[in-house]
Amino acid sequence: MSMFESETNGKPTFFTRRNTLVLMMLVLLSVTIGVGVSANLFNPPPPQPTLEPFDLGTFTEQNHTGTFQMKLKIYSAEDLYAWQVMIYFNASELVFVEATEGDFLAQANAPGGTVGLLINDMIDRPGKLLVGSSLTGENTPGVSGNGILATITFGSISEDYKLPYIEYKDNIHSTYLLDSSLTTFQGDVKLEKET
Repeated sequence: MSMFESETNGKPTFFTRRNTLVLMMLVLLSVTIGVGVSANLFNPPPPQPTLEPFDLGTFTEQNHTGTFQMKLKIYSAEDLYAWQVMIYFNASELVFVEATEGDFLAQANAPGGTVGLLINDMIDRPGKLLVGSSLTGENTPGVSGNGILATITFGSISEDYKLPYIEYKDNIHSTYLLDSSLTTFQGDVKLEKET
């Protein structure tokens, strides 16, 4: 009997391998937010020269040159169950405005749907945006094919700016794709500007 089975009836419990690993991924994503907040509360960093804070409430034609959308797309996915992508951008040229979940995972018609789009705009680390989502439910197969994972809107502060990009690094804030057995795999994920 495995540690994921009940001793009384042998049926899977809530703490299956899949549920535990997905929960761990979500906790790691949210821990990154908490670590930054608690680090600043208990050990504030020394003052550093910074840009003036960008107030989305005053996001008008006078202080930006416009907004644009980028589609986070996946190509030739096989059995995609969960994902997270780290997006980098120059915070002196661009500001993150909003992100919405794409319909790629929703086509799985999972019993529990998806967890929704998780967004960590890393306020303590300007120029970094971590987004992700996951299917829910036991024995839910992943999704295969091509599609849109998310639509992300940026505002341009300057007229000349470099487009945001995905960077793959080997750390917790990296880009990961998980299949339905919660094994990471390499995939073709691209961030493309809407025309």
